[in-house]
Amino acid sequence: MNKASDSTIMIFIMVGIFLFEALMDILSLFRQGIMKSRESILMKKTNAELRLMLKGFNKISKLNKKGLVGMVIAYC
Repeated sequence: MNKASDSTIMIFIMVGIFLFEALMDILSLFRQGIMKSRESILMKKTNAELRLMLKGFNKISKLNKKGLVGMVIAYC
C-alpha cells in the first residue's frame, strides 16, 4: 500500500474509535444517571450547614438530619 491509502485507513480507524468511545459515554449515562438526588447531596452536609440553609424557620432545633433534609427539600 502507498502512503495515501495508509493515511486514509488510519483516519477511518481513528474516527471509528472516537465514535465508539462517544457511544459508550452516552450509554453510560443511562446506567449511572445524569443527576444525583437532592437528598443524597444534602445528607453529606452537616446539621449546622442544614440549619443555616433554613435560617428564619421556626422549630428546627429539635429536628434530626433527616428532618432537616426534608425541610430543605420542601422549602427550597
